[in-house]
Amino acid sequence: MHPIPLPRISDLLHLANSRKTDHADWKIEKYVKSPWFCSGAESLLNICNQLSKDTKDVYLMLPAYFCGQSLRYLRGAGVNFIFYNLYDDLTPNYEHIEQLLCDKQSDIFLHVHYFGCVSSQRDSRELCDKHNMVMVEDCAHVIHPSIHGMWLGDYIFFSPHKYFPVNHAGIVFSKKKLTINALYREESFPFLWYLKRLVKRHILSNVKIKGCDWSVKWNSQSNLSKFLTPNSIEIDLLKIKSINIHDLSNKRMKNKDMLLNTLRLFDKWELMSNFGENNVPYVLGMRCESEAIASNLFLKFRSCNCPVMMWPDLPFELKVLSRNYKSDVDRVKVNIFFFLHEQIEINKYLKLIKKVLNEK
Repeated sequence: MHPIPLPRISDLLHLANSRKTDHADWKIEKYVKSPWFCSGAESLLNICNQLSKDTKDVYLMLPAYFCGQSLRYLRGAGVNFIFYNLYDDLTPNYEHIEQLLCDKQSDIFLHVHYFGCVSSQRDSRELCDKHNMVMVEDCAHVIHPSIHGMWLGDYIFFSPHKYFPVNHAGIVFSKKKLTINALYREESFPFLWYLKRLVKRHILSNVKIKGCDWSVKWNSQSNLSKFLTPNSIEIDLLKIKSINIHDLSNKRMKNKDMLLNTLRLFDKWELMSNFGENNVPYVLGMRCESEAIASNLFLKFRSCNCPVMMWPDLPFELKVLSRNYKSDVDRVKVNIFFFLHEQIEINKYLKLIKKVLNEK
């Protein structure tokens, strides 16, 4: 049982006829679609590059509860960060944001739709208009543009490699055409990546999950872009898989309901995100009453080979300011995430979860 969807042999066989297939298009009305990028980190870099000038530093305002590794290219490009707090429902804390803007003006405001919950972007649009900031909607946890009808950002980016079994895939939608560096070139098809994952799926399906300590990780990675776009064959595969977006979404929502019915049997945690009717969940987060409970459960889940995860890391820039972002750091310490993709063996998964929760 694997935490992410893995490619099938049939997926690669279908590529022989992919250019004859009616693909599901990735588009948003009134937005220009950029070339494909390899990741959300690369998408963010190219958005910031639209504002970058030799005589002016770019300031990006973003939530403190954010993956530090996703900032690796921005650090390499010298982008400045202004971190803001979130409310418990993971929407921006606008009171804190207004206080920050009294001291420092930001060029770009990043609004994140966590775990597939699309919400609160109208308030962020009003904030950006008031303070003359460019608004970016981070939809890395959103399955497809078609699942929601109200996008308000000046830029919107998706990371479909998080939902579909492809190595690289990220895309930006903008209200005007993006200026892309002429150095960008298509990468070679990642044969080894697919081979390893086909082996995982068909041969090593019961590999023991590696252990992991329960602690906040701080990421300071800084890289320069390799100026690569995904291989066109991978994009074809992604578009073929996207044809069944409705079925995949329904499967995830069904798995979420089944998981919740089991997870609610334990009374020392609560659901982290309230999913709306049309929100397709990326993962399902449960907020424990304490770090001790979260750590203990996490280790028990891992010991019986039950796939769970904690938030990967936080930006190292927050470490010296952790007193001001205590709630955001604590959020990492008490939340456990469960997987619900369409390939998960849900009945087996529920059995493992029940085994842990029933232990005395």
